[in-house]
Amino acid sequence: MTYFTIFNLFTFFTAAILVFINGFFFVKKHKLLKKYGFPLFVPMNKLSKHDRAKYKFYNRLNLGMVICLFLLYALLGILFFK
Repeated sequence: MTYFTIFNLFTFFTAAILVFINGFFFVKKHKLLKKYGFPLFVPMNKLSKHDRAKYKFYNRLNLGMVICLFLLYALLGILFFK
């Protein structure tokens, strides 16, 4: 395996772990786990309007975090693997 492949795998697993940890703390903070379960598996049509807004915020937060993480790793990859 090349350094670039290892770097990509590291990026993917770091992003997945951060999304999972973020989801866990989000659900714990808003006490939604008993109501609906983990955010990745919640059908949006079963949520109340207020809870739906929370889950949309969570999804946007995760998307933004993962995009920033990939951009950071891409920049580091360009700098170190030239």
